Amino acid sequence: MVGFQWADAGTDYTYWNAGLTLGFLDNWAADIRYWDTDLSDIGCGGAPGAGDNCDGRVVGTISASF
Repeated sequence: MVGFQWADAGTDYTYWNAGLTLGFLDNWAADIRYWDTDLSDIGCGGAPGAGDNCDGRVVGTISASF
């Protein structure tokens, strides 16, 4: 998935993720995904150290639907 976020304040950026979902036991699923943006640490802004909030990361989830 690829998306674009824009704001009146001028903090426009592109975000994306790529991953895999595996279904098991009829109604359970496990998902692992890499998320990232094209924002630099300066573009991420905010409080000191907030630049890390825009770094790429791997996210895993387990879900059930009934």
